[in-house]
This record gives sequence, structure tokens and C-alpha cells, in this order.
Amino acid sequence: MTAAFNPPTNPSPVVWAAGYSSVSPLPGLAQNPSNIPAILDPATGQISCTSFTTGGFVTCVKVESWKSNQLVAEIFRDIQMTLISCGGANVPPSSSVSTSTSSVPITSNGLVLSAIVGLGDTIALNLSSIDTDTAGNSSLPQNILLEASGSNFANPMDVANSNCPFPPCATLIPVAGQSGFVSTLSNSADFMWITDANHLTGQMNGGVYSNAYSFNFTFTDDFCPVPGSVSQSLLVKIQLEPAGPPIFDSIRSNSSNALHLHYLPPTDTADIFGYYLIHHKSAFGPTQGYYVVDTVYSHQSTLAVLPSFANGWDGYYFIQSNNKYGLPGLSSDTLAYGASLGRVEYSMKSLYVSVTKDRWIVGGLDEGQNDIDIVALDGRLIYSIKDFEGEEFVWTPQRTLSKGMYLVQVQGEKRIGRTKCLVP
Repeated sequence: MTAAFNPPTNPSPVVWAAGYSSVSPLPGLAQNPSNIPAILDPATGQISCTSFTTGGFVTCVKVESWKSNQLVAEIFRDIQMTLISCGGANVPPSSSVSTSTSSVPITSNGLVLSAIVGLGDTIALNLSSIDTDTAGNSSLPQNILLEASGSNFANPMDVANSNCPFPPCATLIPVAGQSGFVSTLSNSADFMWITDANHLTGQMNGGVYSNAYSFNFTFTDDFCPVPGSVSQSLLVKIQLEPAGPPIFDSIRSNSSNALHLHYLPPTDTADIFGYYLIHHKSAFGPTQGYYVVDTVYSHQSTLAVLPSFANGWDGYYFIQSNNKYGLPGLSSDTLAYGASLGRVEYSMKSLYVSVTKDRWIVGGLDEGQNDIDIVALDGRLIYSIKDFEGEEFVWTPQRTLSKGMYLVQVQGEKRIGRTKCLVP
């Protein structure tokens, strides 16, 4: 009777053979100085190597998915390969690419192609291969097979259709005179993909909307006993800058108690503007989030008028520019309006606080005089300075502050600012 399953005691870990490790599971220079060690392309996942060492090998590739600096998923793929001596010379098929019909530049780094494109661009290229070797077990010329995979290919890939996750779909079509993806001596096919807004998601990355799609193309001969092959990858990154924010500068009410929100439109050289969304949050009652109270579809408009409202329009406002594809754009500053106050306050969005062991730096202050208060979350006033002038205020605490969260409040001549900071 065998012992209970209890790793790593039973079974015990398998020790790597000499010269191999978890980061080097394929033959390298330690096995043969003529070997070219394996390289994993981090963008495409393509593994390339040259080995004069025969044997059976297993690799495991892990792909991680991150969102907002948090690991959200992991996928592992085990790949087994056998390297044997073919007993004869066989050169893999050649692989060449022509990009003359593409509307955007396509760069090449070895066997990896890449393109950064916008909406409506055409990615087009011709892939071709030649193999003049014989089949190995006969004197006949070799057949070349072209296989392709990708995240947004049509199905079947040689027919323009909408059978892909995000139409329009990419296609791969054999050149005229070639009946399929298997051909003798030479093989050629045309790849084409026209991008549009459907290929983007509503997630912004690095200040732009961006999605990446990968495609892989492999030419394989029919040499016996082990065919030769060569793979080419294409990485397409689709980008769109968000619609710029309007300059929101004033709020006033008229004699009918309607509210006038005045702003200046952003530039729209890329012709992507769609509409403005007016967001409002009440200054009274229970804490609540912003909600949309009006939509303005004219890019050149400078005024949004909110009619008289039974409960009044006191509260906070900002204006967001969305693009014509329905993707959220950038937002203006936040303005606070209070009929009882008779004035408008701007939210000081550039305010920041840097805390070190010996000093605090409050930066992003507006020009003019600013009143600065540092308050503990229990309401105790820790420090206060009035009528400070400058873009950056430096404070050296005279005593050691307790660990925890503190609130920094700034009241300027036209703007207000609030931010929290942590004392470690």
C-alpha cells in the first residue's frame, strides 16, 4: 500500500537534469556550444531556438493578466517537443512579407511584425514562402502548408464574414491561381484587416484607448521524418485618444432661476467629438454620486442651460466630452454652485501632497493667496497657514505625528482643494 499523497514529501520534487532549469528547459550552450538558446517573445509568446541536441523536452508558459496593477488571472500552457536527428539536410521554408498595400507602417523585428493603428486604417500584407528541397523520402519537391491563428480572424479565414469576436474580421486569402493553403515549391496569401471602433473597449490605458490583437502565420514543409517550419507573428495595437475636456469657467442663474453653465470647447482636429455630458451632484441631503442632467450634441456650443428645478441646482458640476464612438472622454474641472453663496468655486484638481519623515510638501497650488489647513480625520486641526503665496508649500512638523490618514484642505481666491495623505 502506497503512502498518502502529500507533496512535496510524497511524491518528492523531481530534480532538474544537469544544465536545465525552470527558466531554461530547452537545450542551450551547456549542452552544445553550437546551440542557440531559446528566447520567449513577451509580446507574441513565440519561442525560437536552434538545437543540435536531441531528446524529449517539455516547456510550460505562463501568461498573466493584470488590471489596475492587480493580478487577476493566470493561464499555463504545457508544450512537449521531441528533437531528433533527421538523417539528412532540410532547410525550413523561407518566409517573406510585403507591406506595400498597407495604409499604415508595419515594422519588422526579426520574425515579429508590429503596427500601431487608428480607427479606419487598413493593415494589409502579403506573406510568401519558397522551399526548393526534396521531400526526403523521395525526389519530389516539397509541399508547403500555411497555417494561421489570431484573435480576430474570420471563420473560415479566407472568406470575408462577421464570424469573429469583434467584426470587421481579419482575412487571409490565398493569392490568385492558388486553390488553398497548401502549394508545391511556393506558397503565398494576402492578409487584410480594416479597424473600427468595435475593436476598442471602454478601458483607457496610458491616456489613450488601446487594444492589442495578435496573429501568427506558420509555413511548414512535408520533409520526412520531421517537417521544417518557420513562423511569423503580427502584433496590431489599435489606439484612440479620448475627446479633450472643455474649459468650464462659470455658472450663473437667470431671472427665471434657470442655470447657465458656460464653457469653451476643446479642439477636435481628429474629428472624434460626439457630445457633452453635464454631470451634477447635489450639495444637500444624503451623500450621493454624480448623475447626468443634460446632453449637448454641438461641439462648438459654449452654453448649457438647465431649467428651473423644484429642489434647486445647488451642488457640484463637471462637463465630460465623449467621442462619437460612445467612449468616455476627458472631464473638465468641477465647479460648485450655491444660490445662497452667490459665487462659484473651482475644484483644485492639481493639488498633491508628498509626505516624508521630516517634511510635507503641498503642491499644485493656484496663484494668489491660499489658506492651508491640515486636519486629522477625527477633526483636530494639526496645522494652519493663511494667505500663503506660491505654487508649493513646505511644512516641517515640530512633533512626530501619529500614523494614519490626514486631510489637507486649501481655500484659494477662486478655487478650493481637498486631498488625503497617509502618514506611515
